[in-house]
Amino acid sequence: MRYFSPEHKQRISQAKTGPAPAVRFWSKVDKSGTSPAAQRGTALGLGECWLWTAGSAGEGYGIFDHVRAHRWAFQETNGPVPVGQCILHRCDTRRCVRPAHLFLGSRLDNVRDMDAKGRRTVLRGADNGRSKLTGDQVEDIRCNRENNTRLELARRHGVSKSTIDAVLTNKPGRKYK
Repeated sequence: MRYFSPEHKQRISQAKTGPAPAVRFWSKVDKSGTSPAAQRGTALGLGECWLWTAGSAGEGYGIFDHVRAHRWAFQETNGPVPVGQCILHRCDTRRCVRPAHLFLGSRLDNVRDMDAKGRRTVLRGADNGRSKLTGDQVEDIRCNRENNTRLELARRHGVSKSTIDAVLTNKPGRKYK
């Protein structure tokens, strides 16, 4: 059996585990404030954004150890995030992980924050890529409602009767032009 000194065992242990998660995390953060994205926080009087430079999710948020980077940064500095809570950005920079730019809020708070800052776009009617009908089709349905059954209108436009009902009653949440 080989004998290893305690110092050697410690070096081997560190080599296997690597640096602490916090060291790995903050090594992937640009705190220089030189990029235009980092200046956004300065314009708001918050100081420069600290930008995540490693991997990101499809929506532009950074990812670290299977957690969004801004959420990880918040938890590292403030402790666990309560269940059902979100981490919001004061600066609206998705890659920003500066703890001073992050705050806790509910999903409703997040939506209200987006609305207040004009960041939420709701596409209605034919502008929505998932819309089943164009504006002209909706107009045709409404103009011909007296002369045709719902089933006839549905077949003519390739949609269900419930879609025709939604057009004719203009149900909330279903805005047709």
